[in-house]
Amino acid sequence: MRISARVDYAVRAVLELADGGDPVGAEAVSAVQEIPHKFLAGVTLADIAHDQLADAVGELAADPAAWRNP
Repeated sequence: MRISARVDYAVRAVLELADGGDPVGAEAVSAVQEIPHKFLAGVTLADIAHDQLADAVGELAADPAAWRNP
C-alpha cells in the first residue's frame, strides 16, 4: 500500500500532539517529526472541523435510527 506524504505528515503530527505532554506549536512538531512547517501551517481548524463533521454525518447516514431521539 502506498501512503502519500500528506497522509504520512498528518498521522505523524497527530501522534505527536496525542502524546499527552504540554501543548506544542507547529514549529516544535515540525522539528521533532521532520514535517515541513509549510504543511503544518496549511492545516487549519476548519479542515479538522470539516473532517469531524463529515465523520459524524457518515455515522448517522449508516444508522438512520440514530436520527431519532430515544
